[in-house]
Amino acid sequence: MIRITAAAIATLLLPVWTIGCEGENPTAFVANQAPVADAGQDVSRVDADGDGYEEFALNGSASRDVDGVIVEHLWLEKDDAIANGVEPTHSFAVGVHDVTLVVTDDRGGMDSDGITIVVEPIDVSDPPSDPQPNTAPRAFITMPCDGFRSYEGRGMYFGGEGIDAEEGRLANDRFEWTYDGQPIPRCDSDWDGRASACGDGGWIESIELGPHVLTFTVTDREGAEGSASITMTGVEFQNASFTADILSFLLYACEACHGTVRAEGGIRLDSYDAIMTGGNEHGPLIVEGDPTGGILIPQILSDHLIVDSHGIHMSQWMGETILPVWIVEGARNTDHPHPPYPEPRCGVTPE
Repeated sequence: MIRITAAAIATLLLPVWTIGCEGENPTAFVANQAPVADAGQDVSRVDADGDGYEEFALNGSASRDVDGVIVEHLWLEKDDAIANGVEPTHSFAVGVHDVTLVVTDDRGGMDSDGITIVVEPIDVSDPPSDPQPNTAPRAFITMPCDGFRSYEGRGMYFGGEGIDAEEGRLANDRFEWTYDGQPIPRCDSDWDGRASACGDGGWIESIELGPHVLTFTVTDREGAEGSASITMTGVEFQNASFTADILSFLLYACEACHGTVRAEGGIRLDSYDAIMTGGNEHGPLIVEGDPTGGILIPQILSDHLIVDSHGIHMSQWMGETILPVWIVEGARNTDHPHPPYPEPRCGVTPE
C-alpha cells in the first residue's frame, strides 16, 4: 500500500473543459450559467431610539455562481441604488421598504432577489412591560454530510449558515470554525498550512487517517451562541475505480491533446484500451504493478492543472495517490465504491 501524502483537489467529477496544449493559454468553451441572487430574509424592527431611522446590515453572502465569481452586489430601492457590496449597512426611515439585490458575475450574467424591510415607530405611550427574551441563533453545517468519508490526504471544502429569530441570516463575521478542537484561522489572516475559513465556509488542506470533528459556532448581536458539529473519517485509498477516479481525471485534464480529435505524439488517453496500449519512444504509458515503470505518472506530476480559483493542483493529487495505487493493484478496468465527488450538500436552512 502506498502512503498518501498529497495536496488535495476539490472534485474529480467536473464538466469536461477544453484545455489548450503546449504553452497555449488554457481556454474553456462552456456556456455561462447566470448567478443566483439571495438577498436574505425579510426583516422587521422597531425604531428603538425614536429618531425615525434604523440601521440594517444587508446580507447577500448566500448569492452564488456555479461557474464563475460574482463581481458586483448592487442594492436598490425603487430603482435607486442605496448600497453596494456583499454585506453593506444602510439606514432606513420608519415605514416599509422593498429592497432588491442585483448580482452580476464575471461574464455578465445577472440575477435579482428582493426582501422587505419594515421599520416600525416606537410607541412611547405604551412601552412593553414584559419584553421577549433573546432567542439563541442556530448553526447549520451544509457541507459535508455528517459521517462523511474522505480519502486520506485529500482536501475538502466545508460550509454553513447561521439563522437568528430576531436578525434572520447572520453575517459572516459572526462565524467561527474549529477542526479537531483547534480554531480554523480566517482567510484574511495568516495561512497556517492546515485550514482556512472565510466566514460561511472554507477549506481543509489534507484529511488525515482516522476520525475528525468539524464544529461551527454562530453568535448574535446579544452574544448568544449556537453551534453544530459533524464527524468525518479519513480512509486509506484502495480499490481505485477506473471510470470514476482514473478516466474522469484524464478526460478532464488530457482529452484536448490526447483524444479522438487530437492525439498528440500518437498517444490517446480517452479509453482503457488506449491507456493500456499507448506509449512512444520514451516507453509505455504504464507498467502494471510498477508505478515507476511508465511515462504517464512523471508527465502528470510535471504539469500544473488548475482545478479552480483556489489554485488546487489536481495533477499532484492524482500522480502521488490514485494513479500509483491503481497501477499497483493491477491497473484493472474495474469500478468500486469510493467517497463521493463532489462532497454533497447536507441540510437546508429554514426560510
